Amino acid sequence: MGRSTRTRAGNLRQRVLLQQVTPTVDSYGETVEVWTDYKRAWCRIEPLMGKELLDARQLTADVTHRVTMRNRDDVTEKMRINLNGRVLHVATAPIRLDERNEFIQMDAIEQK
Repeated sequence: MGRSTRTRAGNLRQRVLLQQVTPTVDSYGETVEVWTDYKRAWCRIEPLMGKELLDARQLTADVTHRVTMRNRDDVTEKMRINLNGRVLHVATAPIRLDERNEFIQMDAIEQK
């Protein structure tokens, strides 16, 4: 899943909104799950092509993008990323890109 090019903070150019599912009670008293805003973050979002796409789809069939961001322990595969109204569901658990734990990377599926 790693990149051959070195990740730098300056490459994180997309400001996104991390969202998580929150159980809420609706007007009928039923518990429903809704997406709520969690935190903003800077990311690099890249569409997958060629060999990267084939490799990623061996793990998760519908993967469309790779997301890189600064290391954080609170991002999980149960979240989604909102990029100006485009929704990417996190498909794989974030992995650390190097021993310095500066960046994490995960695959995502764009909601159509």
